[in-house]
Amino acid sequence: MFKKDEYIVCLNTPRKDSSFPTDYIFKQREDCEYLCVYLDAIGLTGNGWGQIRFDGTNQFSKWRNATIREIEEYEKRGIPYNVTTLEPFILPEVWSLKITNENRDIINNWRKNIIKYSSDNCNYTYIFQDGSGGHHGFGFSKNPNHKEITFSQFKEYVLAEKPNEDEDLSYLINLFIIKGIK
Repeated sequence: MFKKDEYIVCLNTPRKDSSFPTDYIFKQREDCEYLCVYLDAIGLTGNGWGQIRFDGTNQFSKWRNATIREIEEYEKRGIPYNVTTLEPFILPEVWSLKITNENRDIINNWRKNIIKYSSDNCNYTYIFQDGSGGHHGFGFSKNPNHKEITFSQFKEYVLAEKPNEDEDLSYLINLFIIKGIK
């Protein structure tokens, strides 16, 4: 079952100009066996499509869960979009990251043990690429090339962690159906 607020990418739809085109990301509005989204690709609210089923029982039921990066972009845009249009992320030369209660320990570990900027925790609101901190996102230099990055980008591009994406096991659904496994 698709769960409320999950992000789904359609992989096989019959018409490219439909409300649910191939390679578009959608946000599920309710727990349901088929796609019921907050917004479709043409901007309609409350739409759904019974052809895109969670259980893969028809030819249009090819879908996958969205990646973290695709979800972040959806949240930024606020609308469905074609995920193949995402530009590859390149870590800016001058960047900052907002420090939160959730990421503070990881940032302080990076600052103290990896880049060895200081043996002290960062008590600022933002951390910068060199390990220094500040109470606003532009640093003391107010560099015009500065870009704020997300915590997931920090983990992937600064700490070199692989994104934690669920393995796509959707192919098993069709195999279970073929084999009569319930």
